[in-house]
Amino acid sequence: MAKLQYVLDAGNTRLKIGRFEGGNLVQVEAFALADWQQYRLPFPAPAAALASVSVPEADLEVWLREQGVERVLRFDPSVPVPFDSAYTSPETLGSDRKMLILGALSRFPACNRLLIGMGSCLTYDLLTAQDLHLGGDISPGMHMRWRAMHEFTARLPLVTEPEPLQCYGTNTLSALRSGVVQGMVAEIQGRIRQLEHEIPNLTIILTGGDAHFFEKQINSPIFAEPNLALYGLHALL
Repeated sequence: MAKLQYVLDAGNTRLKIGRFEGGNLVQVEAFALADWQQYRLPFPAPAAALASVSVPEADLEVWLREQGVERVLRFDPSVPVPFDSAYTSPETLGSDRKMLILGALSRFPACNRLLIGMGSCLTYDLLTAQDLHLGGDISPGMHMRWRAMHEFTARLPLVTEPEPLQCYGTNTLSALRSGVVQGMVAEIQGRIRQLEHEIPNLTIILTGGDAHFFEKQINSPIFAEPNLALYGLHALL
């Protein structure tokens, strides 16, 4: 078997595990955070990298070592990264966004890049061809918007899954679906147009758990790479 490595990305709702062999991503599995301790690695490995915004990293490291991983790299603020950031508070740039930037350095080198992360939050990060991180935006993601409307009203139901895009809703559920999805599509396309005026030749990269749904809705030329964060973690190894 070619050189084997694992990467673990523990987000706000899911844990995603990628298996790399010889530098190639050969398998990805994702499951609810509540189930992470039930999963067993298919093979022991010499190394793994992990990042977490939810599960304690020490717990994940113990779990990996118990399954035969020899060396574990935790991606925390002390780990140096090969890019500079114009962020005025670099210590607050989250590991999730750093992983996307690292993935873009590896997968889409030497170009101006707009990274759009579609997870619990909708994030935008601008990266120049000289690998300078200019900054970005954070707004609520699709499921967070649906949950907010459900929890902050008395009667609106909770929507859990998107459906094919409609021009407008014909009942409450479809209106909630359409309102969020149409609003996010308009937001993303408007932000792309605005930034393309400021930064020429932008490569648009869509990533994250909801990227597979939104890549069909956005009219701008984009690259869809749902596993960009895993590539970023692998680059650390």
